[in-house]
Amino acid sequence: YAPQDFRAWGLGIPKRISVYDSSGNLVKRTVNTIAFDTVVYNDDNYKSLKLGHSQTTYNGDRNNPATPKTKQFIGNDYYLSTGRAYVTSSKDTLFHINGSTQTGYQNIVYDTNYNVIKVTTSYDRTRGLEKEERMYYPYNYTVGGGIGKLRDSSIISLPVSTETWITGDGNPRIISGMATSFRQIGNNDIKPDTIYAFESNKPIAQATIGTFDASKLNRNTTYFKPQTYFTSYDSHGNLSEMKSLVSGLSNSVITDYDQQYAVAKISNAVQSDIAYTGFESTGSGNWTIASSSRDVSDKLTGKKSYNLSNGNLSKSGLSTSQNYLLTFWTNAGASVTVNSNNIGSAIATQNGWYLYSVALSGISSVTLSGSGLIDEVRLHPNNANMETYAYEPLIGVISSTD
Repeated sequence: YAPQDFRAWGLGIPKRISVYDSSGNLVKRTVNTIAFDTVVYNDDNYKSLKLGHSQTTYNGDRNNPATPKTKQFIGNDYYLSTGRAYVTSSKDTLFHINGSTQTGYQNIVYDTNYNVIKVTTSYDRTRGLEKEERMYYPYNYTVGGGIGKLRDSSIISLPVSTETWITGDGNPRIISGMATSFRQIGNNDIKPDTIYAFESNKPIAQATIGTFDASKLNRNTTYFKPQTYFTSYDSHGNLSEMKSLVSGLSNSVITDYDQQYAVAKISNAVQSDIAYTGFESTGSGNWTIASSSRDVSDKLTGKKSYNLSNGNLSKSGLSTSQNYLLTFWTNAGASVTVNSNNIGSAIATQNGWYLYSVALSGISSVTLSGSGLIDEVRLHPNNANMETYAYEPLIGVISSTD
């Protein structure tokens, strides 16, 4: 009566996949080779017992519910087993209309942590060449810092670097690659710091670029150049600013709804130069808002707006050398000044709301004051682009503005 050793963990990976066109002709077939690793826990700590009811003995009339009875069981012990199924190779065959076929293959190598460390595919059969994708993980390095923290914290499934090589002729050469450094941020999360990428207009031989060195993240600074720097993260570990080290341009994100959703995405701007709020949640979006009160009687986007009669909106820490663009919507009857100056005439109207655009320069702070309802208040450099979003939590985006 021991349970059948069904090994359900080995189910689900297709052994063969066939693709047909609308006429029923076979156009592609993929055949996978699957390996199974089984572990049986055969010590007494995992010994289990399965009981099966074999018979019931009645001491009297069996039709009388009050008759005493004895149930008998047959038992058998067994040990738990578990395992893992994984694809070690696959072969793709393309079937052409003229009857010819074209095949390709992929061989996958795993390490003892079950991480993929090499994927070999066909590349140039006439010259016997293959393409190898090589992956390296925190435990492959002896460096400290963020990678050391990942390794020592047993975070081992996150690839640190990947490389693509041409092999097969005794002269391995690299054609692409990427490596990422990591750092520990304020909430103690380990996050990406800098991305390095291979730069060359031709393959570079292993004899030139060198072999893998566990003590170095960047195997060769001549060919692996920094591409992206992740400038800052918020207190929940969300990326808030990143900078291209190639173009020098920065992109930023403002999050809200308890820092679960991105409410603004800004290209070509740093965090200190941007602010946005649609007054939908508790976040201020880099604005200082005098009151936590929100108005639900009218709005342009989302479900809420703000009445300036409850207090000013302001943003400090701006650069006096930067040119800014401030935009916002007001409803009919609102009166707004920016740094105590008149805002001019509206440039657009929609559903009883009026859009204002104010160019600012030579300022270190900006303040909106007055009375009446305002919504969708944006500030960014005039050469930046901002996209904003409002959400219904657990549902998704309910409005977006560019």
